[in-house]
Amino acid sequence: MNETGPDIELPPASFAAGVHAVLLDNCTDSGCHSAGVGGYLISGNIDADYAATLNLVVPGNALGSKLVQKATNTSSHTGGPVLEVGTAEYELVVAWINGGALP
Repeated sequence: MNETGPDIELPPASFAAGVHAVLLDNCTDSGCHSAGVGGYLISGNIDADYAATLNLVVPGNALGSKLVQKATNTSSHTGGPVLEVGTAEYELVVAWINGGALP
C-alpha cells in the first residue's frame, strides 16, 4: 500500500500503446524526423517506426540510449531538447526502454 492507495502493478510500457504517439508528437512537428533527418525516420507506420527506434535504444538502459540522450539534448541534438526530464512523456519513454523496449 502506498500513500494514494493500494499498490497496483501496471503493465510494462509498450511502443504501440504510447511511445509511438510521444515520438510522433515531439519528433515530427518541425518536419525533422518525418523527413528522416539524421538518419532517423518516423513515418507513422508503427512497425517501421518501432524498428527504426530500436536502433536508438539499449533495452534496459534508458539513460544510455541515444533516443533519450538526443531527446533531452544531453547529447548534441540539432533540434534541441524535445522531451523534458520529469514530464509524463519522458517518464513513459524511459519506462518503456527500461522495461525492455517492448513493441
